[in-house]
Amino acid sequence: YIYIHISIFTTYLHIYICLCVCMYVLYVCIFIHIYVYIYISIFTTYLHIYMCDRNENIMEYGSEEFWIPYVSPVDNRVHRYFPDFIIKVKESNEEIKTYVIEVKPKRQTVPPKQKSRVTKSYLYEVQTYAVNQSKWNAADEWCKDRRLEFKVITETELGLR
Repeated sequence: YIYIHISIFTTYLHIYICLCVCMYVLYVCIFIHIYVYIYISIFTTYLHIYMCDRNENIMEYGSEEFWIPYVSPVDNRVHRYFPDFIIKVKESNEEIKTYVIEVKPKRQTVPPKQKSRVTKSYLYEVQTYAVNQSKWNAADEWCKDRRLEFKVITETELGLR
């Protein structure tokens, strides 16, 4: 496996160069049939490398292995939601549990604060929050039906802030 971490750079030039390199690497890897993980979030990278790879209690894990149908409140249509991780863990009481994990910035897990002016960015935040809630409600029901546990993890739970 090749791990590529795409992070936010300070200039558009750096972003452009990074994307060009990543697209080239992805093209080469697809051409020679190598599996590639591309991380677009520092939080998912941290969970994957520092918590999953280095934790002996995590027996198995996968990234975006399956999808869950949900109805978007934006267009009232069914969409596919791909949770970030599925993790099989040996708990401290020796019980084995499977978790479906979504990693998000904390600001996307709480309702946006009403502003004095309704801006495009505020409307985008409201829409993102509503779509996330729909995804997570569908995931929670899907997991309960399969005796799994669904969790949304933020930078706070990861110990990053």
